[in-house]
Amino acid sequence: MRAVISIGLVMILLMGAIYLIPERGSSAEATEGWFMFHGNAQHTGLSAYDASSNTGEICGKLQLVAPGVSAVIDSDGVIYMGGVLGFYAISEDGKILWKYEDVSVGDPAAIFKDTIYFEDMSSVYAVDKNGNLKWKYKIESGLAASLTVYDGRIYACSQNGTLYVLNENGEKVMEHSFKEDIMAPAVGLDGTVYIASNSTLYAMTPEGDFLWNYTPDNSSFGYPTPVVDGDTIYLGSDDGNLYAISSNGDLKWKFDAHSEIWSTPAIGNDGSIYFGTNSGRFFAVNRYGNELWNFSTGDDIVSSPAIDSKGNIFFGCDDGNLYSLDSSGNLRWKTNLGKMIRASPAIASNGNIYVTAHDGNLYCIGEGSFSGSYSWALCAGIVVVSVAIISYLVVKRKRSKKAVEEYDDEDDDEEYM
Repeated sequence: MRAVISIGLVMILLMGAIYLIPERGSSAEATEGWFMFHGNAQHTGLSAYDASSNTGEICGKLQLVAPGVSAVIDSDGVIYMGGVLGFYAISEDGKILWKYEDVSVGDPAAIFKDTIYFEDMSSVYAVDKNGNLKWKYKIESGLAASLTVYDGRIYACSQNGTLYVLNENGEKVMEHSFKEDIMAPAVGLDGTVYIASNSTLYAMTPEGDFLWNYTPDNSSFGYPTPVVDGDTIYLGSDDGNLYAISSNGDLKWKFDAHSEIWSTPAIGNDGSIYFGTNSGRFFAVNRYGNELWNFSTGDDIVSSPAIDSKGNIFFGCDDGNLYSLDSSGNLRWKTNLGKMIRASPAIASNGNIYVTAHDGNLYCIGEGSFSGSYSWALCAGIVVVSVAIISYLVVKRKRSKKAVEEYDDEDDDEEYM
């Protein structure tokens, strides 16, 4: 009898232990620094830094003639970004530390170890932290997307649909022609490379061998940047769906947001996925594809969100506001910068947020002073170049009012499986 009771007690304890095991969260690594577009090579947009004390105050701004270019931040807090007139290193308080001349940079840089990588329209540059050139690699067909750097390899996409892979010495390791436009790849923690074209998501080994490809039915992705979280790859699309693809190339699920998704999704600590749409709605979806909540803004959301260590969310909007929501979708604050914000915000170690608006300014949001200065004066020629760059970087599409109306007419309690 005692044996039976003992066995029963053991079973109860085991069942209780199983019950108490927490649900798996995200396997995404939080980034200490903001080393490339969306923080890291997986493009998760997840920071290790706490920005919960940030109340949305504007510390200051620095005119770099850099409309829509996202900033990156190294582990020492130095900010790097390019503009029409050059590539800059900037201190946390807004001082220009150095400038690399004679380049026009329209995409985020990337940092690996003590080297900063950036590109103009035709070449990839590697400079040290003092701005000295290490090497330059020219790509005749021109460059078309932000750089991704992982494990000493630099991934660059050309305008003719070719992926170039360079090593830390600026030597070409391999190249692959996709014969259609491609966007910045994401690299999983195991080194698998994921890259999307308008029609297809590809996976390949670090050595360049293709593993699989996924093509949506009767639709197109619209040149998204993939995001990798463990064994799942997420990407938005022009058909209004957020796709979740397994690391084997199978469709796990898709979530219909009823509007184009140009915003690169971000991954929270619990594995939730956050993204904006061109209908002006910002969504949170769990890792099974079910909607958690949505938040409505006044205009398109092309900006890719950033998430701090406490789950606070930051993103820009075409209505000129930088928004901060908590993890439940409640508005913490919004700060108007006057011009639309399509860049991805970057989170610094002190909780400050750095983001550019389409007036060409780099803004510091948070605490402290940010009083940048530089010796050149604005002139008619700069204004002309600024307008040209804005026209090149920004293709403003009309929002689908029909999509918004259709969504509003739906049952709020509807579940998306």
